[in-house]
Amino acid sequence: MRPSGAPVMVRIWRNAVTPRRRRLVRHEPSATSPVRPEPMRIFFAIPLPEPALDAVAEALAPIRNGALPSGSRAIGWTRRNHLHLTLRFLGEVEEARIEAVGDAVAPWVRRLPPPRVRLVGGGVFPDARHPKVLWIGAEAALGPVVSAMEGALSRLGFAPEGRAFIPHLTVGRVRDGRVDRVLDALRDLGEVTTFSPESVVLYESRPAPEGVRYVALRTFRVE
Repeated sequence: MRPSGAPVMVRIWRNAVTPRRRRLVRHEPSATSPVRPEPMRIFFAIPLPEPALDAVAEALAPIRNGALPSGSRAIGWTRRNHLHLTLRFLGEVEEARIEAVGDAVAPWVRRLPPPRVRLVGGGVFPDARHPKVLWIGAEAALGPVVSAMEGALSRLGFAPEGRAFIPHLTVGRVRDGRVDRVLDALRDLGEVTTFSPESVVLYESRPAPEGVRYVALRTFRVE
């Protein structure tokens, strides 16, 4: 009897009609198989603690309920459990490299003092004429953290980030239509909340029926 949790053999032999003839039965890897031939889309981010998530929801409620017509689908709002401050997006990385990526970054995250993050104001990427991403601004001394991460990742062969680091919290994506009132309301946002990061998480972005799902691969506590 195979112990519970033991790996399933990919190839097994079974007796056929007579003991002299055997046929090879192939078993495809199951959905839970550790084999991942396709690359994984990964990124490092700071998750928001529950009080900060509550504050963001409270700040966005009047915008979501009052700046758009009832039932409008012009904006896809970020789900609560997807809110985070991205530090570095790495894109598609082979599974065999994931452990090395985490090990390279971990010491730098733990040594650096946790910055105080202030969520304040809002805006849009790339610009108001072509709005795609809605965000709340993040004021924090995250530069040293990001620079240390870049140095560690470059030693693993990752090219430097091709754009300036702008700390922000993505709160929605524009699907279609005019969203001028939403943009105006975001710009008028005052301070939403402040918090101290408790950890940095290495996430995987996986396709899901609802669009995408973020899975925490490793968590690095800020000491």
